Amino acid sequence: MISTVTNLRTIDRRACRESFDLRFTAKRMVSDYLKIYEEVVRDNQFAFSSQLRIDAQSSMPL
Repeated sequence: MISTVTNLRTIDRRACRESFDLRFTAKRMVSDYLKIYEEVVRDNQFAFSSQLRIDAQSSMPL
């Protein structure tokens, strides 16, 4: 971190701002979060549906 601070004068401010604008816009962040949520749902869908079947079977009268 200290070495980075000493290099501040060498950073191209325009390139830094462009990088920030591409990476941290609200639209980009929402898009990234949606991708993550979709992955979580997809990855857990089988486990959830399996649990529903187990719960349904265990609550059936004999």
